[in-house]
Amino acid sequence: MNIIVLGNGFDLAHGLPTRYTDFLKYCRDYYSKNKPIPGGIEIEEEFEECIKDNTWLMYFFRITLNFQDDKTWIDFEKEILKVIMYMCPSRRTLTREEFEDSEYSTFIDYLKFENRNEEETVAAKDKTQPPIIDIDRLYVELRKFTRAFELYCCSVINDNCGITRRYRLNKSLFNSPNFSSETTGENYVVSFNYTRTFNRVYDAESDSDSLRYSYVYPHGEACVDVLFEPAYNGLITSGLVLGTQSFNHDDQDYDIPLAFNVFQKHNQQHRYSTLSDFQSLLLKVRKSAETEEDVNIYIIGHSLDVSDHTKLKHLLFENKEARITVFYHDEERFQQYINNITDIMGESDVAVRVRFYHQSNPTFGLLIPYWIFEDGRISTDIIENAKEVLEEMITDFFLSQPLPEALESHTLATNAFIDSVTINEIEKIEKVSIDTIRAKGLCEINVKTQIGSNSDFRNGDGMVYNEKYPISFDIYLRIMAGIKNEERYEIDEEISRFELPRAANK
Repeated sequence: MNIIVLGNGFDLAHGLPTRYTDFLKYCRDYYSKNKPIPGGIEIEEEFEECIKDNTWLMYFFRITLNFQDDKTWIDFEKEILKVIMYMCPSRRTLTREEFEDSEYSTFIDYLKFENRNEEETVAAKDKTQPPIIDIDRLYVELRKFTRAFELYCCSVINDNCGITRRYRLNKSLFNSPNFSSETTGENYVVSFNYTRTFNRVYDAESDSDSLRYSYVYPHGEACVDVLFEPAYNGLITSGLVLGTQSFNHDDQDYDIPLAFNVFQKHNQQHRYSTLSDFQSLLLKVRKSAETEEDVNIYIIGHSLDVSDHTKLKHLLFENKEARITVFYHDEERFQQYINNITDIMGESDVAVRVRFYHQSNPTFGLLIPYWIFEDGRISTDIIENAKEVLEEMITDFFLSQPLPEALESHTLATNAFIDSVTINEIEKIEKVSIDTIRAKGLCEINVKTQIGSNSDFRNGDGMVYNEKYPISFDIYLRIMAGIKNEERYEIDEEISRFELPRAANK
């Protein structure tokens, strides 16, 4: 049995805008760009109704300082907990003035500071009554926000967002002595995402592919039938789970009323029936321990953060002989994953049962970059991905070098330098050794030329112009020392060649 556990990093690796900040930027630009959400007028009207004056959306806008920074990350789940914790202080009672001056003032309308019903409040030490919190209305706003996020996942990502096929799934990992790749239902994809990325890219990649997968969505799957919630005045909501970690009501630091449990992911998973498939899988994993069936668990793109610890612990311990592999894509995540999974399993179990590999390790990785293969089957979008890598590397190479001799005779000025490089054609990409890739093709070099001295130029007597020159390249990229098996290379200058085509030399 093979179980692949996915987190949002999996979607990001495939170029999909699934960061929370991607959704916030979409909502922010929705009206200004006057571009309706795909899916028809009914979807558009529902989306607008969900985001219009939505309190949670306004709060997330408020705490997001830089939408242009791709590294900006907002964890909705942690922010929901922060809001609840602030509204339910354990050591003091907030006054209206204190709340209005806080970053949570967006939620002021959900607190009642006057005309309180004393039976519904608990007196603090100073006899000041805490505000009454309108929990139901606050939860309804969160469900509307969640529904808008689901419509975004369905209409923008699942249906209308192209996926850059940068990788090939390393299916050799799924072979074990007790496992047949032709056995239906023995490969599971447990996706903590809402999207269908794995289904769209890797399920039955060809007609001859006999490998099939069963899908489990513990947090719900976008695009399934919406739910009707009579408990909330006929609210039509999504079946997705968007909440926070479970509260420890015995902890003095929480002091959160039980009514807030509707915000817990655990409660929502039962409320929206997203656990049945996960529970069935856990029973099969438990049974596999009795039958001594091999179980391999592969975790990729999941932060292993505390909000999912309980579910992950169930999965990782139902069969204590299961082999666990955690894939990372950079050093920072590597360290984070070690810490987080140790927090879940304990140091002893991690030492015995868990392995860590870079996700693109040629032998043990799960996602192998297409363009390091020599079989020639490189689709258009994969070539586009290779172009980005090669353009950056060739540009960096030329920026660190003097102007090539082949170009010096074509420039009239002494002050000429390469400004940028554009790849026009990739003729061939092949892996020539365990640590070397060869790439051949044509590129265009933009040379910026200055006529006159710097002082002439400052006085307005000089001139700057750009010229473009075609260059053929035959370069060898070697994996940089110390980071083998990662997609970071350097150009081998001794054997790489850049030439001006004959027509350009005349």
